[in-house]
Amino acid sequence: MSSVRRPGRFQGTLLTRRHLQVALGLLWLFDGVLQGQPPHFTASFFGSMLRMGTAEPPGWLWDLGSRIEPLLTAQPAVANAIFTALEIAIGAALLWRRTARVALAVSIPFALGVWLFGEAAGGLFGPGASALTGAPGAALVYAAVAVLLWPRDGRRLHKVRAVGPSSQNDVPAREELGGPVLDLVWVALWLGTAALESETLNRLPIAASSAIYNA
Repeated sequence: MSSVRRPGRFQGTLLTRRHLQVALGLLWLFDGVLQGQPPHFTASFFGSMLRMGTAEPPGWLWDLGSRIEPLLTAQPAVANAIFTALEIAIGAALLWRRTARVALAVSIPFALGVWLFGEAAGGLFGPGASALTGAPGAALVYAAVAVLLWPRDGRRLHKVRAVGPSSQNDVPAREELGGPVLDLVWVALWLGTAALESETLNRLPIAASSAIYNA
């Protein structure tokens, strides 16, 4: 005997663009706290970061890093204080609705800069880049999320329904966050990571254990 669901009230949680902005803001605040650690106020920190470790960046990126390095290593304490304050300011501004748009606008170029120089483009130019080594880079994901969370019309993003008929007021999250664009970003992230995993170096027996050990 088959059971029949009766129409009922919508139940569940309401996920809005604002909720996701706040979540991103909390991540930026946490990043600011990590950036404020004592070892980050030294010239050696910026020097090793901008030399990009084992990465093999293209010439233009290496040239930019070489030009920026003297500026940061000359006054590392001041530079790191600025970066720490900026990350905390972005996070705090995202927590306040009126400044969220400005915070997102500032976070996008800053996150891309961190991705290029602080994360060496997520390690994509180095040998053995994979999800275990941090590729394609967290800062790149921050920038992409900021674009997707750009304020629009404030409508509902998503309603999780336990039971009940569909409603015209229910707006799927994927449509509010960019629809097909969101899908393409998600697919590109996973297919790109899978392509990195297929590299010859990552197929060696010691690849995974070495990545974990180095981390």
